[in-house]
Amino acid sequence: MGNPYENDIIDQGLSELGLASERDLLLFFTKEKEKYSSLPEVWFQLEKAQLYKAGAVFF
Repeated sequence: MGNPYENDIIDQGLSELGLASERDLLLFFTKEKEKYSSLPEVWFQLEKAQLYKAGAVFF
């Protein structure tokens, strides 16, 4: 991620929504897409997210 404060912003936003504890289970970064090749449903959504220039998807 380019912005050094980007993780802090994500963490703060998820915390305000009451979702901080789910961050590591439900937040997937598009730049790490290949890690999820064994999970086609996640990989496909990350592929689509890249088309929209999204950096991550939260399920």
